[in-house]
Amino acid sequence: MTEYFENPTQQRAIENSDALRRSAQSKPIPSPFARLNLDFITPSDFGPNVAGQNLLGDLRLSALGSWRQGGFLTWVGGGSIEGVANNLQ
Repeated sequence: MTEYFENPTQQRAIENSDALRRSAQSKPIPSPFARLNLDFITPSDFGPNVAGQNLLGDLRLSALGSWRQGGFLTWVGGGSIEGVANNLQ
């Protein structure tokens, strides 16, 4: 502690704020993600032959997907509480 006060009320306030700073909640913020790249390709002679054409031949299907988890935010009911951070997801 770097400050000392003659007034006990001020001294307690400084000591409490120092204690809150030292004991502030800390947790890692995860950032998971997922990606998917799916290619489906058929050969030219694949599938049933109708009128000389293979119905399922030379098909190309690509699908791309992505997912991320939501972020964190701090909410304390309209006020502020020292040491509270990232308490909602």
